[in-house]
Amino acid sequence: MKKDVNIDTAQLLSNMNVIKTMDSGSSVEDRKSNNYVRNGRVYILGDFDDSISKFVIPDLNEMISEASGQRDVTIPFYINSDGGDASQLQSLLSLIGIAHQMGIRIMTFVLGNAYSCGSLLAVCGDVRLMGKGARHMMHLGEIGSGSKTYEQLKRNNKDAKDFFDDTVRMYVDHTKMTEKQVKEILKDDMYWMDAKQCLKLGLCDSIV
Repeated sequence: MKKDVNIDTAQLLSNMNVIKTMDSGSSVEDRKSNNYVRNGRVYILGDFDDSISKFVIPDLNEMISEASGQRDVTIPFYINSDGGDASQLQSLLSLIGIAHQMGIRIMTFVLGNAYSCGSLLAVCGDVRLMGKGARHMMHLGEIGSGSKTYEQLKRNNKDAKDFFDDTVRMYVDHTKMTEKQVKEILKDDMYWMDAKQCLKLGLCDSIV
């Protein structure tokens, strides 16, 4: 369960020490994507698709490397996404894990939608903010199967169960919800929550 934190939002936003050497917004190609890194801030404003690995991952990795040895660094993520490819989410979470090991703090700010992968990304911040009109949507998602034999089907079913168990565990680890509560919500498969409900359940720390 995520620990309760006291947040002075204005102070946090004004005193953030972010890495400002990156400016991927100068790329014409980058402007065509809704997912990008600019001036030390990460913007996930579209689907979790190959634009994450193409535009976000390289620059975010560079930001984290540049932060080595610095103190009190916060990298903010601004999120408005309907979700998408879970493998793209895992790439982001892997880098966030590295950032945490280096003492870098991650702030997530849900501007509008944090659905599916967007919800899982949002809850993994050290400080999680939401706009008053923002929403989360929790579900287990879908897994495609190319099974052709009985053994392949069994293996794919195990992979699916492992993925679903990881999703449940992530919500339990980063919210105030118990495993039973998370599983009940996920049964609905399309469970939308407004900011007040998210605050109550521990999906965010503050509404701004």
